[in-house]
Amino acid sequence: GIDGKQARKTQTSGPLGELFDHGLDSWTAILIPVCMYSVFGRGPESISTLRFYFCLWNVFINFYLSHWEKYNTGQLFLPWGYDASMVVGLFVDLGGTTLGGYTSLTSFWATIVIFLVTFIYGDQVWSFTIPGNISAGHMFEIAFYISALVTNLPVVLWNIYMSYKNQTGKMRTFWEANRPLVPVLLFLVLSTVWVTCSPVDIIELDPRFIYLTTGTIFSNICVIVVRENSFGSNGEAMLCAHRVAAVIVKCRLIVSQMSSTRCEVFNWMFLPTGLVVALSLLLPDTPTNKTLNLCMLYILSLLAIVAHIHYGTCVVSCPDYLAGIVL
Repeated sequence: GIDGKQARKTQTSGPLGELFDHGLDSWTAILIPVCMYSVFGRGPESISTLRFYFCLWNVFINFYLSHWEKYNTGQLFLPWGYDASMVVGLFVDLGGTTLGGYTSLTSFWATIVIFLVTFIYGDQVWSFTIPGNISAGHMFEIAFYISALVTNLPVVLWNIYMSYKNQTGKMRTFWEANRPLVPVLLFLVLSTVWVTCSPVDIIELDPRFIYLTTGTIFSNICVIVVRENSFGSNGEAMLCAHRVAAVIVKCRLIVSQMSSTRCEVFNWMFLPTGLVVALSLLLPDTPTNKTLNLCMLYILSLLAIVAHIHYGTCVVSCPDYLAGIVL
């Protein structure tokens, strides 16, 4: 994107900039699609809140795969397939603002056009069907999945395969290469059990907070890993590293691939999330329990947001800990 080009042109690029660029992009993976979902609404021409939840996970996984790719190859390839899936599926690019150029600009203007058309003509302008009785929402959902699976995942797997074949990547063992996939898959299972098995149908009670909570915890998983062997022997940097590590888990992919450190498989946010999910599954469907479930959801969301912002604050206050990161 333009931000990276400007930083390189002015010689102000660095690990802190890349961390926040990619870290914030991992958070917008929830914000922008939800805004677009609001354009289409929840009517018969759109998709259900549960189906959109899985659309979001498609966004999350495609974003995550790009950094898993760099974790193993040592190179951050331009994921044009991911960008294309964003444009086709939701008229929006989430990873391209970090990684793409032309496609990012295209999706940026496409997003503006969609909001502008909706502002002028109302959301009913998207209430149409195509031959086969396929609504606008269903059409974009189908195109979204197909484009993501066809154009992004095969490219990621191919690049990793070629890095092993040509011995140009990190040459990790099978388990070590796939460690970053463990936390995100664990969270996928945990959150999916929550939204599909909740007796009170929690996703229908407040879908936007479900999306926000899920997206924030995903971003938390995605952001950074803090490892002592990343900081050398600098005492101040080590102190900052321990302060940051005390704030949040050692299980974040972006800095793992930036610093060539080992990605951990456990995120401390799994503990409160697991507790909320367990309580939600145990409580029967009553008006009182619906209110209680919403309260637990709001508390978990607040905890995730505060922890995420707190972590970012600690990174800014202790920039020396980034000294061990190699771009």
